[in-house]
Amino acid sequence: MALRTAGLAVRLAASAFFIIMAVLFVTSHHGSAPAEPWHRVEMALALSLAGVGWTGSHVLLYRWLRDTRRLHRHIENHLVPLSPALARAAVRTGLDGRVVELDGSQATAFTYGSWRPRIVVSRALIAQLEDDQLDAVLEHEQTHLSRLDPLRRSLLAVAGATFWYVPLLRHWQSLQVVRQEIAADRRAVESCGRRAVAGALLAVSRETGPTTAGPVAAMSNPALLGARIAHLEGLHVAEPPMLTRRLILVSVMGLIGVVMVVGVAIHLLCLSHVG
Repeated sequence: MALRTAGLAVRLAASAFFIIMAVLFVTSHHGSAPAEPWHRVEMALALSLAGVGWTGSHVLLYRWLRDTRRLHRHIENHLVPLSPALARAAVRTGLDGRVVELDGSQATAFTYGSWRPRIVVSRALIAQLEDDQLDAVLEHEQTHLSRLDPLRRSLLAVAGATFWYVPLLRHWQSLQVVRQEIAADRRAVESCGRRAVAGALLAVSRETGPTTAGPVAAMSNPALLGARIAHLEGLHVAEPPMLTRRLILVSVMGLIGVVMVVGVAIHLLCLSHVG
């Protein structure tokens, strides 16, 4: 609910800004002298940039909110009572009351929810794991839960969707996902040992699992499998994606566009007050 409210607030703010820009453009256009064509070009360019940003933000935010609703509906429709193995593991790891079990054939585990996150473990995954491996899964997810990683990822997703013309935000989001997963694996290793974590990681890596770009923090993330195996082996973990000149250039151009739009808006407001 909190993230849906945040997404709605962002969309309303973007809509309000776009409407203000359009009104300023129309009113200033009618009051402008024909001897100032540059003024009309300036306003048209600013309005175009605001319109593109408004449209892109709404499309991406709509997709993100749609995926969030689908996830919550899927969980609600497939909840089952805790199996004895998962109930015992939840007590051992201090997570009693914070773990739910999901029916289905996909072996997966993830943490979801904003202010009071919960851990989801599928019945198919429980059937594949030994007790110490199941504990490792819960210890991994407990790190995501205690750090409110689903909320942090969701806020980054909202920011990335809203400011899609600054791809450095998406780059930062990807780096944070890697760091969060490594931190969660590190806690699981400290609590359960490398063997248990490796076995759990092997089980969940056989499935695609939910995407970490959405409102969850998932242990079943095959895209990060190589980095996490390297971490378990004590090797250096590279942090993809690489920061490129093109990424920096596009982000700088996007920021310049934002500054231009805001500057023109302020300029038009000043002109309207003078007039």
